[in-house]
Amino acid sequence: MATRARLALDGDGLLLVDSASGSTRVIAFGAPETEAITAVASAVGAPQGRSTNLECGAGPLDFVAFERGLLVNVQKARFVGWTVRPERQRPLRTMSGIGLVGWNELRRALTASHVGGRLEIVQHDCRIALQALQPGALHR
Repeated sequence: MATRARLALDGDGLLLVDSASGSTRVIAFGAPETEAITAVASAVGAPQGRSTNLECGAGPLDFVAFERGLLVNVQKARFVGWTVRPERQRPLRTMSGIGLVGWNELRRALTASHVGGRLEIVQHDCRIALQALQPGALHR
């Protein structure tokens, strides 16, 4: 039986991690939408839904929702970012172990790992999310 790949967060996109060998494959920002969605689904299961923000300055931005609090951001049929919300069980993390479990834990981890310039903490209303976006994706 084939082992499902694991998914890791990354400032340049997402990483598929082979559970048996530990080898990784980057799902890079700019990848075609179908390629990115298929790769993510191979690790976390089929998408749970899709929504669109029509008010983005660079054009409509789609959000494809997956389990474990992951939203894959798609614009003009390209993977342009991800957002992850806190999950109590099996939160998604970076390869160095940074995940969004609580605000203080996240702040300490980003400070300690010096990747804060590539990953952004976003607070909307009372929700906190960790996101990475392709440079310039939303501001053109």
